[in-house]
Amino acid sequence: MTGPRVTGLIALCDVDDDQPSSTRVYRFRVSELAQLASGDLVLLRDDLGWTTEFIGEDGPPELNDVLSTVEIVVLPDEDDPGCEPHPWEWLVYLATRRGLSVTADELKEGPYGIYLSARVVELCT
Repeated sequence: MTGPRVTGLIALCDVDDDQPSSTRVYRFRVSELAQLASGDLVLLRDDLGWTTEFIGEDGPPELNDVLSTVEIVVLPDEDDPGCEPHPWEWLVYLATRRGLSVTADELKEGPYGIYLSARVVELCT
């Protein structure tokens, strides 16, 4: 199958839309997107994320902590001994289901960017 070529991957972190504004519970969601040669983005998965609660004098999370957590949530569970460090084959499967053309080796060699939404940056600064 030949389709638009994937040139890289992006993990996008945003604040959950259902985020209550009056609590000290912070919910983040992470999506992985394929970046095409045209510059277009195609959503591959958006079922990742985490929740953090801050107690006492703790403030909102710091940007570096959010970036580190994004790096963790896009990886397979550690208790799955047969998994690669990143689910390349799964991402290839998701890309081809969307009519895109890419191999696992191309994904491994391509750029992988982590982006934080303006809402995350505002929350953390």
